[in-house]
Amino acid sequence: MKFRSLILLILLSFPMLLSGQQFQDWLNDHSVPLSLPHPTFDLQEFDALGSSLKDAEVIALGDATHGTREFNQMKYHLIRFAVEHLGIRLIVLEEGFVECLAINQYLQSGRGSVETALDLLSVWAWKTEQMKNLVEWMRRWNMGHPNDPVAFYGMDMQSFKSPANLLVEYSIKRSPDLFLTHRELLDSLLNSSGDQLSPKLARNLAHQTQALISDLRVGAFGADELGYADRNHLLMA
Repeated sequence: MKFRSLILLILLSFPMLLSGQQFQDWLNDHSVPLSLPHPTFDLQEFDALGSSLKDAEVIALGDATHGTREFNQMKYHLIRFAVEHLGIRLIVLEEGFVECLAINQYLQSGRGSVETALDLLSVWAWKTEQMKNLVEWMRRWNMGHPNDPVAFYGMDMQSFKSPANLLVEYSIKRSPDLFLTHRELLDSLLNSSGDQLSPKLARNLAHQTQALISDLRVGAFGADELGYADRNHLLMA
């Protein structure tokens, strides 16, 4: 069975690419009228969309303005529809990969809290009541469907700080001596901005980070934690 996913993006619509009448004609031909979203919104209103999306492997959702309540409400209902009626089981957010790990951990195990997980996100537009409601709904889905869960991941790589914080945490937890050995590297990662690094320095940091992860692996890292560390290395590289 193909793995299908939904990508939640912060994209702006650009109707100015068409003339006013051209855009109006295109909109009339392709739009599906919906009522204003509200708590008792009927997902059956999306049935007309379902026929055109049922074979899609990837569905992307954007918006015309960031943080607008009505757009976020509609996305909440669209994602519910995609999970319940289209078989979508992977939600991908335009946000840092590491920043979203706490959300997925909460969805899969209930560890942590929605508030703490959302606070780790770097993009202000995701820190909304509607996102909180969505995460809570996905957790309820997973509790009711333990053999058919929804996963949630970030797709972006913009900061060294979040992955470096995880490496600091795991290094101290698993091997304080390793933490001290690599303290200079970890301090560099915590205080670096990816867009300010030269390619040579970025490669050097990535190689040093790989060496740290190799040392942590020898130190009998937990399977999940080692997986996170490996992903952090890939992000930094």
